[in-house]
Amino acid sequence: MIMTSQSNQPKYLAIRNWEKFQSPSKNGKSLPWCKLYSAQADDFEYQRLTSFQRGVLHDCYLVVTRTSRNLHNDITWLARTMHTLGTDRPHLQHAIDTLTVRGFLTPTESSNPYWRGEREGEEKERRKRVRGEGEPENSRRIPFSPDPPEGATAKLTDEETGEHVGWKVNGERYLFEGATCR
Repeated sequence: MIMTSQSNQPKYLAIRNWEKFQSPSKNGKSLPWCKLYSAQADDFEYQRLTSFQRGVLHDCYLVVTRTSRNLHNDITWLARTMHTLGTDRPHLQHAIDTLTVRGFLTPTESSNPYWRGEREGEEKERRKRVRGEGEPENSRRIPFSPDPPEGATAKLTDEETGEHVGWKVNGERYLFEGATCR
């Protein structure tokens, strides 16, 4: 499951429901905390995880909170970033694979933990959007930011989902990279 540098695997691993339960930083800096929900203990798949796998999952939460990015799909990067002890490193690959198979981690091409577009079977639709099909002439792509850029006059939201997808600045639409344009 984890990629090597020459692999065609997705570049990142997203945490399931991260955007639903965590709030993005308002100033672009990493948050000093992340939310844990006691209801997760009632999840059957969570109960099936070993204590080590649960610890790895919680470390994944901390890394995404610290970096404000999805996890790199690279076992060496994960081991270093999670400060995994040398004695635990041989078991990390299996834990990450298990978390992926059980749906706690999802392979993705997006580094943005608050973007769900390529998850949940929407990969083809995402590729279509990234190519810009159906976008108005006066829209440009920008990195995600919850804070308005200078001169922003309106917040753009997806009509179907209500997601924040960009900003309107001086009459032009600036959509977040990978955001849906409907």
